[in-house]
Amino acid sequence: MRHLLTALYRSCYDLGWLKAEGKRPGRAWGYFFWLTLLIVLVTIVPAVVSLPRVVAEVERGITTEVPDFTARVKDGRLSVTELPQPFIRSEALQGKRVVVVVDTVTTTPLALTNYFAPDAEGLGVLITAERVEARQRDGSREQTRVQYWREAPEFSVSKQNILGWIARYRGAAVWLVGALLVAVMYLAIAIGKLVTLLLVSLLSWGIGKIARRPARFGAVFTTGLYALTLPAIIALVAPFLGLRLPYLHFIALLAFMLAVVLTKDDKAPAAVAEMTPSSPSASGTPPPSFSNSLPPSPPPPASGIN
Repeated sequence: MRHLLTALYRSCYDLGWLKAEGKRPGRAWGYFFWLTLLIVLVTIVPAVVSLPRVVAEVERGITTEVPDFTARVKDGRLSVTELPQPFIRSEALQGKRVVVVVDTVTTTPLALTNYFAPDAEGLGVLITAERVEARQRDGSREQTRVQYWREAPEFSVSKQNILGWIARYRGAAVWLVGALLVAVMYLAIAIGKLVTLLLVSLLSWGIGKIARRPARFGAVFTTGLYALTLPAIIALVAPFLGLRLPYLHFIALLAFMLAVVLTKDDKAPAAVAEMTPSSPSASGTPPPSFSNSLPPSPPPPASGIN
């Protein structure tokens, strides 16, 4: 755990540390799986925790806002009973207009543009005996989808059926669905990041060869398992800052990997011992004594008393 916490912040800035860890694939893979779990916990778990509340709100909305109905698809046609038609419902949701029209009794052709203007922003849904048509417009982006009932299997559903399903599965089943979502998102995020890292590693390795900064591809890829941290943080924080750049994660990862591959290794210079007359040499031999190198002085002449 200590290594995981250390790697979480050092992998964001320490290029030398990243290069050194590129030689330890076992620890790198362990960190990658831990990082993926952390991303899932930050992004998905809050939504999973709110699932019971969302289910309760949906149940309350169906009970109070949706009239009684019974819908049945048979022989490629939809029939709706117990519901006055045409049924038209228009609501404002997050500043966008949402229009739902149900009309399975009119024999003349119906068009969604009769109820939802072509230039209107929001969501329009038209349900007829032959098809369901949905059109969504957000600024300059527009999507239209049409599904014909003849392509659907035969089924029957009513308001009471839906409320019964919610009452039956809103307990432990909701948490089971939440756990399934976490598992699916974990696999999706892990596979997506590995595919992205493989492509970025190939590009970084090739550019390093051209720039005469050769490195083994395996070491580059292993380093990338740690280098995913900073781009992941950028991708998570960017929407809160109003930044919605396409391929932001890919660009950030490629820039960071190139910084790792193209930078030189920092090597500390070897220490050099200074030689001074008062200090021992590097070999441990004591310095020469100047007093011992002088010849001995002659003894003084003997003096006597005659």
